[in-house]
Amino acid sequence: MPRQSIPLAIADLSQFSRALGAQLAVRPDRAPSHLSLLNMLARAAGFRNFQHLRAGAVPAADPHRRPRPRPNRSICAASPRWRGYSMPRGG
Repeated sequence: MPRQSIPLAIADLSQFSRALGAQLAVRPDRAPSHLSLLNMLARAAGFRNFQHLRAGAVPAADPHRRPRPRPNRSICAASPRWRGYSMPRGG
């Protein structure tokens, strides 16, 4: 499964760093786990936890994904099948 990019906008970096520092100071003897660090970052940004951050995030555009080609509407509109009927077949 590809990774999802989750943007995090921080309005006040000073407040964010103070909140993160306070959470990291609770257990100075151990480095936090991956999930604990994600939750700390989310809480410092004002979210309840990482799930709350992820639920409210608008997915970032994937720079490697190519857009799907759109049908040429002028050709499609001229097609009888596009208008909902087919041309009678005759000989």
